[in-house]
Amino acid sequence: MKTMRALLWLDVDPRICEASGVARSLDDFACAFFGVEDGRVAPLLYEFDDVVAALALVQPFDWRALLREPLDSVVPPRCSTASSAAAGVSRGPTSRPST
Repeated sequence: MKTMRALLWLDVDPRICEASGVARSLDDFACAFFGVEDGRVAPLLYEFDDVVAALALVQPFDWRALLREPLDSVVPPRCSTASSAAAGVSRGPTSRPST
């Protein structure tokens, strides 16, 4: 089940790329979310709402609904989360324009 939840990010990245016209990606979320206190070595605690808010700043979308369904699900992984991850994979990698 943990593995399938991790695969959820395979659906998040292409959604960000598609909705932003390939201007942003999961990398932008990671930089914004994990780089909040550069140089910090102590753990920085966060909650689900913090993840949703950071995703929404990178790209407006109903991230709460997309993330809650597989996290709250008690359905075996071959169902909802797997299909969500497969949808992300089927959209394929999206490259950013060269700068």
